[in-house]
Amino acid sequence: MIGLLCLGTSGGVLVNYIITGWLPVIAKEAGFTLAQGAIITSVFTLAGPAGSTCLGAAMDREGIHKLLVVTSTISAILLACVRMVPKRFLGLCIFMLALGFFFHGTLTGPQALSPQSFSTSARATGVSCMHAVGVFGAVGSGVLGGMLPGWGWTLAQISLALAVPMLVVASSVSDHGSLEGQDGVRTWLA
Repeated sequence: MIGLLCLGTSGGVLVNYIITGWLPVIAKEAGFTLAQGAIITSVFTLAGPAGSTCLGAAMDREGIHKLLVVTSTISAILLACVRMVPKRFLGLCIFMLALGFFFHGTLTGPQALSPQSFSTSARATGVSCMHAVGVFGAVGSGVLGGMLPGWGWTLAQISLALAVPMLVVASSVSDHGSLEGQDGVRTWLA
């Protein structure tokens, strides 16, 4: 069970740091100014508190597993659809606002899910392991974030590639929820 949380956290952190760390550069290569790229990245980041708060409240009502599967899938779909966004600054800002809302809201979910996933005696160890493995996503983002533009990948291609880890997040949360249901702790598909 801890492996699924680690996998989901690492994938989400990887995508987050590639977007926040490399989007200004990638946007510049897509024809925007560096200042516009920084604003686009800021809009993505600023949507985070609203997404985290709104989706956190929804997780309390609807259940963490179910909502995380939906929001990480929406994040993946939005990432895959970047190529369809008009190449205008305002359009991309609005799009990144929506993506940031769902994406950052999704990333707060494992923080709420992990303490519930471990017995009291193993809770600190389990949560710490999840965060420790998540750091590998951060480290990988620096390497991958630098390599993809170097290979000539466009903003649309990079975004499409970043949709894959978000689908892995959805799958790992779904599998985690199924395992918890099998253990009799919680049935999330009910």
